[in-house]
This record gives sequence, C-alpha cells and structure tokens, in this order.
Amino acid sequence: MRNIVEKLASKYRTSIVTGRNMETINSFMKLSHLHYAASHGFDIRLYLKEKERVFRVGEEYLPLLKEAFLSLQKELADSKFEGSLVEDNVFSLSIHYRNLKRAEKEDVTREIEQIVDRTLSKFEGKLIKTLGKMVFEVRPNMDWNKGRAVQYILQLFEQEDEVKSDELISVYIGDDRTDEDAFRVLDPSKDFAFLVSSTPRETHANFILNSPDEVYEFLSRLCL
Repeated sequence: MRNIVEKLASKYRTSIVTGRNMETINSFMKLSHLHYAASHGFDIRLYLKEKERVFRVGEEYLPLLKEAFLSLQKELADSKFEGSLVEDNVFSLSIHYRNLKRAEKEDVTREIEQIVDRTLSKFEGKLIKTLGKMVFEVRPNMDWNKGRAVQYILQLFEQEDEVKSDELISVYIGDDRTDEDAFRVLDPSKDFAFLVSSTPRETHANFILNSPDEVYEFLSRLCL
C-alpha cells in the first residue's frame, strides 16, 4: 500500500488526513513528500513551492489535553480495562477499546465512556468527546475537524496551481466516523468521496469501497 501511495503522489497532490499525530503517521508512511493533516486536522504540514508550510490549530489547548491524557491513562490502568489504549495524538486523544480482553466487553466499554465523560467534566466544556471506529476521541471544543482541514488544504492547492475551485477534483477515502466531516465538505457534483466499509451504513460519501484490498485496486487504477 505504501508503494502505491508513493506512486500516486508522484502523479497527483496526495494528502493523508488522520487522527494519528504527526510523528506517528510519518513513521507509518515513511513518505516525506506527502501532505499531512494529523491529529484530526489540527496539525497540518504541506509542501508548496518546495517549502514546508505548517498550520496548527488549537495550540492553547495542549496543556489541557496533556492533563486529560495523564488522568485517563491512570484511570484506565486497572486490569479490568486490559486491552484498552489511551493514545496521545498531541492535538487530540484516542481511547481505543477494540482490543478489550474481558468477556463483558459491552459493560466495560460503557464504563470506559463514563470515565472519559467524568474526566472531561473537569475541563468546563473546553474539551469534547466524539465517537470514532471502536474509539472515543477527545479534542478541543472548537469549530475544527477533518472537513475544515480539507477545505484549508484545497484552498492552498487552488492558490498554488492557480485554478478555480470548480476545476479542482478531489478524491477522499476514509473508513471512520470522523471522515464524515470531510465527506460533507466535498462537492458531490464533481468530487469523489469513498467510504470504506464491508457493511452498509448511513454516510455522506457518494461511493463505497468494501475493503482495503479494494482501496489498493482503486489507487492502482488511478496510477495507470
């Protein structure tokens, strides 16, 4: 998959929009010439005119996020939450529960959510919880998400290429609930929003890919 993304990026402007932090996604991809919007779009790094452009949103929330991270890490260290993971994405937190070990998985997940809610109540609404794919996300309570990040990136691409917005065609592929924010901002009359899912669900995407294998096949065809 990394090889096909590298090939794709040699033909088209290619961006990774992810909940992971910048350091983690760089270690995953190992492709420095991509554009990145990490931490759900709060941490953006683009390469335009051979110069790096960095745009970060919500830096004033970083101390609060760090405090919440340490608190959640401590509370979820109990053995009954074995398999859960609190991930520090710098500008957001991810509380994963996909790999919970206990048989009472549903009850434990509910208890984890209660812990998250109780922790966030200490921050007087400055941090909020959203739902992802088998994960609770914690982020700054501000009008910013993957969709806003995509709009920002596209505006810069339009300026760089000196094209109008209706001349720029976008393809966005995502499998998470948080990708719905990006699907919403695309123009269905010209853009292509792909949900990756093997089961039908409500979505703002206008196309479906059933699996990562189908994503690979689709990207391969784009590279022809």
